[in-house]
Amino acid sequence: MISKLDMQKLIILFTFLMSTWTLIDLDAQKSIPAIVSVDQGIEHHKQHTFYLDANGLKRTLSKAVNARSNDVSNWTSIQLPDADGLQMDLKIGEDPVSLPEIYQMYPQNKTFKLQGKNDAHITGALTYSDQGFAGIIFTEDETIFIEPVGNGMHTSFVKNFHEMHKFHCGIDEAVDHSRIPSNTQGTFRGNDNKIRTYRLAVAAAGEFSDARSDNLTTINADLNYYVSVLNAYYEKELGIRFTRVSGNNLIFLDPATDNITPGNTSTCHTAIDAVMGSGNYDIGHAFGQIASGGSGIAGLGVVCNGSWKGRGWSSASNNNSMVDIMLHEVGHQFGAYHNFYGTAGNCVNRSVGRGYEPGSGNSLMSYESICFATSSPACATQNITPYVGTYYFHVNSLIEITNYVMQPGHCVAGVAGSNDIPVITMPANRTIPRGTPFALTGSATDSNPLTYNWEEYDTDNLTLTCPAGHPNDAANSTTAPLFRSFDPSATGSTRNFPKLSDILANTQTMGEILPNVARTINMRLTARDDLGGTNWGSMALTVNASAGPFVVNTANTATTYTAGQAVTVTWAVANTTAAPISCSNVNIKWSNDGGLSFPVTLVANTANDGTQSVNMPALGTTLGRIKVEAVGNYFFDINNANITVTSTCNPLVTSLTTTSQVTADAGAPALNLTMAYGQEVTSFTGTINTSDPSSSNPMRGSGNSSTCTALFSSRYETIPFTVSQTGNYSFGAGVSPFYFTSLFSSAFNSGSICTNWINANSYFFNSGSYGYSDGSVSATLTQGQAYVMRVAQNGTYNISISGAGSVLVSGGSLPSGFAYKYVIVKDGTTPTVKAIETTANMTNTTTYTSGTYKVYGFMVGSAVSLSAYIDQPLTNLTTAIGNGTVCGLMTNNFRPVTITGCVPTTKFVTSTSSSPSINGSLSNILAGACLGDTIKFSLPANSTITFTSQMTIASDLVIDGTGMTNLTLSGNNAVRLFEVNAGVTFGVKNIKLINGSSSTNGGAIWNKGTLILNGATLDGNKQGAANKALTNDGSISILGNTMIMM
Repeated sequence: MISKLDMQKLIILFTFLMSTWTLIDLDAQKSIPAIVSVDQGIEHHKQHTFYLDANGLKRTLSKAVNARSNDVSNWTSIQLPDADGLQMDLKIGEDPVSLPEIYQMYPQNKTFKLQGKNDAHITGALTYSDQGFAGIIFTEDETIFIEPVGNGMHTSFVKNFHEMHKFHCGIDEAVDHSRIPSNTQGTFRGNDNKIRTYRLAVAAAGEFSDARSDNLTTINADLNYYVSVLNAYYEKELGIRFTRVSGNNLIFLDPATDNITPGNTSTCHTAIDAVMGSGNYDIGHAFGQIASGGSGIAGLGVVCNGSWKGRGWSSASNNNSMVDIMLHEVGHQFGAYHNFYGTAGNCVNRSVGRGYEPGSGNSLMSYESICFATSSPACATQNITPYVGTYYFHVNSLIEITNYVMQPGHCVAGVAGSNDIPVITMPANRTIPRGTPFALTGSATDSNPLTYNWEEYDTDNLTLTCPAGHPNDAANSTTAPLFRSFDPSATGSTRNFPKLSDILANTQTMGEILPNVARTINMRLTARDDLGGTNWGSMALTVNASAGPFVVNTANTATTYTAGQAVTVTWAVANTTAAPISCSNVNIKWSNDGGLSFPVTLVANTANDGTQSVNMPALGTTLGRIKVEAVGNYFFDINNANITVTSTCNPLVTSLTTTSQVTADAGAPALNLTMAYGQEVTSFTGTINTSDPSSSNPMRGSGNSSTCTALFSSRYETIPFTVSQTGNYSFGAGVSPFYFTSLFSSAFNSGSICTNWINANSYFFNSGSYGYSDGSVSATLTQGQAYVMRVAQNGTYNISISGAGSVLVSGGSLPSGFAYKYVIVKDGTTPTVKAIETTANMTNTTTYTSGTYKVYGFMVGSAVSLSAYIDQPLTNLTTAIGNGTVCGLMTNNFRPVTITGCVPTTKFVTSTSSSPSINGSLSNILAGACLGDTIKFSLPANSTITFTSQMTIASDLVIDGTGMTNLTLSGNNAVRLFEVNAGVTFGVKNIKLINGSSSTNGGAIWNKGTLILNGATLDGNKQGAANKALTNDGSISILGNTMIMM
């Protein structure tokens, strides 16, 4: 029976719900819909154009907490699309980059800091202004720009190297370099766990202001964007931040009176110093505007130097080019030289004695993509990479900058940070033979996930002019760098020299070449947590020219063996047993996947005498390879061709397509993993005939441009696929006969053939003809993204595949007699198999306790008993697979899982105290709550817990007063009771929440996640002077006899 009073309360309740609450997940609403396809009119490496509800996102961001004073768990959750259109889950906090009086002058301009919601390696900055949203996002794989294009439309893109072809940088040699430390590693290693904040004065030259119609709001918005990007990059690499200390006083509206000569850093310093005064800033930088391309110049090592610190200049035709130039030029101001060794194109501007990267280089202080070919002098291109990937400092730049900022008497001492610095373990120095591949593995420990990259640390003081200095010349040099720098990655702690794809294909790629002469190769391994914790270690290899090449001579052409067959493996010892290499023994290993992994040891620790009989594995394969590796050293070789083994046991080679990190509390629902796999293929084959559909052929535009165009119609087939690893892939169709091949993201649409188009192997020549080179098409592809290959032209095709990882085709049934399972392995000194199951459900808290795990895919015979391998070392299973005891094949890749030690339970409140220091108090239990906890109460009847401060709900849990009589939680008309973080589910059951008070966002609960009220009563709660119990910025469910009284 509902009383009249109760009915009045319910009417008030539902009126309140209808007028004020939205019963949907607003956190999900913050996802930015991607509703427009890629715009092919702009030559970015890749891009995605989308509509963004700017006003809605601004409302969401108006509630974002300050990024500097709040843990990232309290930041607001949003989604933004990457350049492939895939949504990135992000956390965002407001990050004012200027002094308060400057930042507040234009409230329509806001700056924010970004971090990945589930991936700490994703960092960046986002800003908004009247023009829209602009941002930069650094991921492990690439750097993504976000820019407005008008009418609510925005684009996210990865830059094409053509965009930077007009970039040129100069170093101001007029500056006194005596304060710049030597580039030897010296005393300092890593960034000493300090945060250094520099006062930055930024000037807008008259040309810069004119290009923005002298609109001070727009000019300030762009300057704030630049400073936000500086902070995002320099903080993740080195713990360096900037605060903008200049305002409109350094914005010049007339080029004739700004006293800044474009490209003249002396005038930049004079203009900045005259306005600011030397004692009021630590570094100054001026921005200009040019019609196309970009240029910059900076004084080397001028930060904090009163005579030179304003000597920095960047100018460009657009903001994303300006960002590239500015990041590079500020590096110079902190004492970093150019790193590239190359001499072609714009690389004539090399820093002698500092060129640690072959050719153009790949890092921020290199000239990636602009060491282009020239006809006079006649020089071939020395560009190492085809596009601008991730932004990072080469270890030489890290050493130069840390030596500069950590030298005695530097103007910014820094403050101790809460982040820790990776501790690195390096492999020992060794002597290796010439002309022989080798692999290096290091490790590091840190409280955060790490990325790694191995880099060579060799250069010389030679003054070179193109064509001298080509990367391939290093093979016969005793000083030039042999090996390029690759982008940091989570798997970068191990590196093959040269890269594995070159070894397997018997090719050589510019920027990676083995030494042919006696020399020393100095190596560095850098570890980063991308939160400011960076460290590096060193080791050296001595090349013995009297030994090597160490070469496998068996099966260097296509060969077939039978399972169990005795095969004599031979190799050229090449003097590697003699001192100083002294390699007495080798291991002989086997690969089932074309050399991507070698899980099976055919013979261990056998004599390095050049011959050994081995038995072929029991597993059938067409992708076998043999590896002979040194014991106690790093060198090895792999035979040159795939080996076929015929067998009655023929599992398919598969790879996981879902390998993202999972971190969760024990028992959490997230540990019931969704897994997927695909079959590895080395080629696409098929036959196109008259039964296949037809459409126009999508190809590159006129002049072989990267725009999509269409030519005459052909019949075609499509092949959906994914890739196991992000990187560059090439698909070769040949030219005799010629087949049209083209790549698409997501799907091919025959009615709109350029939608989702990525690249093609042909280009438009005129209305009736087309052109091509070698018939291949290549692109950088992303793990987790769906792709489609379109093949057109009648006949039987065979398209070869090569790339950074495996190409995976899903679908189809398993071979007869096989099942697909997942092997769950707990890491440790001895990795142990915990389960082999058809699903990867890790929610059992008894089996899956805290620790780190790896989940592998496993195609295995259906009748094989696997119970003997549970709770046993993983090597027991892999050995059984190798010798044929178990007919099956595990994936080379895995999904990493980290389970925290918190196991969800029911906890009881036994004290009415509000102090977190009192055991059994509600605040004490909340502080130690686990994901999924239920909190109940064991208190006398009519108990009241009076809050003295708001309690924040940071993980999923339920507070349940069932069984209690008249249990009350009170804000005492002084504080709000609860704030529910975004992404968190909070249940309140059978409890009264009364007398909460806050000036904003509801008196009882501010909900930014998912709130479930079940039999709860909310009464007497105020927002300011008004009766208001709740502010809902998430989703809410009302269950049971819940009453909310105004």
